[in-house]
Amino acid sequence: MSSIDLEQHDVASDPRPWSWDRLHLNETGHARLAAAAAFALGLPGATDAWNRPLAPLARPHLFSRVRADLAWAGMFLAPWLTRRVRRRSSGDSRTAKRPQLTSLLR
Repeated sequence: MSSIDLEQHDVASDPRPWSWDRLHLNETGHARLAAAAAFALGLPGATDAWNRPLAPLARPHLFSRVRADLAWAGMFLAPWLTRRVRRRSSGDSRTAKRPQLTSLLR
């Protein structure tokens, strides 16, 4: 059995498997990660196809890339930096969905 170190694979730096926030995988990313896990575990039928590059895309114009980066920075980077400067966490002021311990069996 081997491990999965996505940093070593070019497919991980392709933006298409990542969601808009650039932190979480989207449907394509989750499918690729599941296939990588199956391959690492040596499951029957698993191949290294998860690591193959996605089909080439036309490179977006500079203006489109800059606009997308600025939108991302405004939605995710600036709030994150603000929380760090204020020594706050994104979980501050939130309560648990189920704050009381309850049985799963009813």
